[in-house]
Amino acid sequence: MSAETTTWKVGELADAAGLTVRTLHHYDQIGLLCPSLRNAGGYRLYTSEDARRLYQIVALRGLGLQLGQIRDYLSTDVDPQPLIAEQVGALTAQIEAATRLRSRLISLLELLGQRGEPDGRDLLELIQQTADVGHLVTGYLSAEQIARLAHRHEALGEEAVRLVREELPQLYRQAMSQYQAGTDPSDATVAALVKRIDQASAILSGGDDAITAGVRRLWAERGEEVYPGSGIPWSDLVDFLDQARASAGKVLP
Repeated sequence: MSAETTTWKVGELADAAGLTVRTLHHYDQIGLLCPSLRNAGGYRLYTSEDARRLYQIVALRGLGLQLGQIRDYLSTDVDPQPLIAEQVGALTAQIEAATRLRSRLISLLELLGQRGEPDGRDLLELIQQTADVGHLVTGYLSAEQIARLAHRHEALGEEAVRLVREELPQLYRQAMSQYQAGTDPSDATVAALVKRIDQASAILSGGDDAITAGVRRLWAERGEEVYPGSGIPWSDLVDFLDQARASAGKVLP
């Protein structure tokens, strides 16, 4: 069989590309990569042209583009220069933000060496640099939801700080490792991570699913602005976690 007439079932292409079947199904659902053929038995088949498109998708994801950006880029005859320039600008902003934070942390370490502990103003300035996301949250939560969330965090006190600063970042890093390793979202390890992420989110939101859903959209669309310099493709990671929730039948509206 020639290269031009080679076809793959979804499992075969997933294995060849080092991806999961669920990932290819997700790409199909969002119109990013759809099988072009059907065989006599009704099975949908990927062609060589589909495989070339998948290579482009993987390459563009490697540049840090979100799935929606990749779909728009591949569906039109777009000049790639502005898109690449945008990514360079975003990476530059991340580097600058990380550099500023590094300098502030070094100063704080020096302060700790001198006085033993920073005063309240020092800590507030550090918090502002690492979590100044109020202007972003307003696009995803109502004023009432923001007030309730703030009241909830105040009531939780140190528990809220621990969840936001320690446990959730660690859980997201572990989930990212599973995503990068190509683990199927329905895998038990991923399911356990998602369960704990959702438990922590429910504690922080007071069990308000609407608040949790709004914050989740914020991470998916503006994650790099919330957590600059993380290097995490937040849109892809949120998609991955939502696929895991779908497998367990626990997707928020």
